[in-house]
Amino acid sequence: MYGYHGRTPQTKFTWIHLQEASDLVALVRKEGFPLTIVVDKDGIVRFAKVGATEENQAEAVAVIEELSR
Repeated sequence: MYGYHGRTPQTKFTWIHLQEASDLVALVRKEGFPLTIVVDKDGIVRFAKVGATEENQAEAVAVIEELSR
């Protein structure tokens, strides 16, 4: 599995964009993209949603903000 890694300086948010993730594609199929997953520092999934809506984005940001407190 290949991916791009990044970090936003303002929030210190680390992200990985997966590429050629055939095992993940097989699991969620094409209907599962885009898939946003927020994992806490202990490796527990705290948020997972399919779709690129403003509502999903706002929910993901709220979870990240809560976890960063």
